[in-house]
Amino acid sequence: MEFTYKAIFFDWDGTLVEHSKLISDGHTHVRRHFGLEDYDQQAALSRGHQSTRELYPLLYGERWQEAEQLFYDFFFENHLTDVNPFMDTLALLDAIDARKVPMGVVSNKRQVFLAREIEHIKWNRYFGSIVGAGEAEKDKPSSAPLKMAATMIAKDLTNIDILYVGDTETDLKCAADMDCDCALILRGRDMTQIIDQHNPKYVFDDFSEMSKALGFSNNSNNEKKAC
Repeated sequence: MEFTYKAIFFDWDGTLVEHSKLISDGHTHVRRHFGLEDYDQQAALSRGHQSTRELYPLLYGERWQEAEQLFYDFFFENHLTDVNPFMDTLALLDAIDARKVPMGVVSNKRQVFLAREIEHIKWNRYFGSIVGAGEAEKDKPSSAPLKMAATMIAKDLTNIDILYVGDTETDLKCAADMDCDCALILRGRDMTQIIDQHNPKYVFDDFSEMSKALGFSNNSNNEKKAC
């Protein structure tokens, strides 16, 4: 297919890198402080796509800021030890970079952590904009951070110029709010209900499949998987 987008923006955790265990451990650390039962892994991951600014007032009420500080103190001490890019991420970034298509990151992870992690694995050169939680007026699922990231790339980018790539329902809602196309990355998960509800433009199991479908691979015999 002919690639017509003028910029690609990615979610971070669960999309470009695997960071789920540390996020789960951070939630567990907070809950134990308050004498609450631990999340199981699945419950922790289901919360992981929300920013603490959105989630913690719901979980901890008036003490949400104390809980948030506990989470981020834990995260600050440990997060650089657990940044694990998916095996197919770097090949895709290199292929997009070779085509000179601008890229950015839009995440519900706090800006300070997001920027440190990207710098830690030396990926700054790939991204013309990096927008984490708290930078825009609202966090995802609002499109506010995506709009901010797009403006940082080029002020004349419109919704039809943008492809947003993520792995959660929050990412799909963000793209819908922006009215731009979205690619959902499954990595083996069954997300049929969410796909049926939100009808993303593309659904790929991994970045190898996405690269072939969107024309970033030399293998032209592979077709895209889209919904």
